Amino acid sequence: MCEFQAKRRLDRFASLSGRTAEEVSEVIYGSDLGIRADRGLLGAAELRTALADGIGLPEDDPAFPETWASAFSPAAGVLDLVGQVRHSPGPPGSVALFTNNDAWLRDLLPTELHPVAELLDTLLFSCDLGWMKPDPRAFERALEILGVAAGQAVFVDDSDRNVTAAAALGIDSILFQGVESLTAEFRDRGLLAAP
Repeated sequence: MCEFQAKRRLDRFASLSGRTAEEVSEVIYGSDLGIRADRGLLGAAELRTALADGIGLPEDDPAFPETWASAFSPAAGVLDLVGQVRHSPGPPGSVALFTNNDAWLRDLLPTELHPVAELLDTLLFSCDLGWMKPDPRAFERALEILGVAAGQAVFVDDSDRNVTAAAALGIDSILFQGVESLTAEFRDRGLLAAP
């Protein structure tokens, strides 16, 4: 539903802090900070504090939240497609976001990524699940939260590893390769009306 562009986040933090993008990258991605946050070992406030300390920004900098979320940009074509699925005359279902991400991004979703948030029924963030994709336990916990069996879910991801892991559990899995092919996949499954 979003395109991930780490460079945008790094460049914005570099501009705010006066550090280089490489220095910022080392704080976020070169250490285990990002992974610990994505695994739920750091809450939103702890992550903010660690980032502020590591990058050299005041925690209350008003640009801080938008800068953290700036690595993600809503993919308009995908959002349009998800909106069509939500309003399709097919059987009722729900739309969930299943992502390897941290609690702070989860908390920022309604304000910083509103076009995405308004299409979702359920947020499945790795920080809450306790496991990250492609770990089978992440998928099992997601299915439990959604209250569906593996064969009742459709999973879309741009990572072949994640799609393979989900399929191994019996989840109908689609490797995202563009809006056009995803539209065809959804139509084949009866999730979208014929054109």
